[in-house]
Amino acid sequence: MHSNVIQFPTHAVREWIIIERTIRNILQEGGASPEMTEEVCARMKEASEKFQARFEFSYQTPPLPEGLRMAIQDSINVQATYS
Repeated sequence: MHSNVIQFPTHAVREWIIIERTIRNILQEGGASPEMTEEVCARMKEASEKFQARFEFSYQTPPLPEGLRMAIQDSINVQATYS
């Protein structure tokens, strides 16, 4: 009998995916070559695993109506959950 269990990435893997996506976006926006982007991501992943680093990002928004502010926060939470 074959199992239909789907393996999901661990929390650490999901966190790394979010961090890597952020690094890639920043480098691409800055005009980094694909080779540089790959090198930086590989080195950052190695350092993250070696030091078991946890990265947290903060953000600030201009004053917004409460409903809009909550919608933005909910969107960020959903992206972090599914990324």
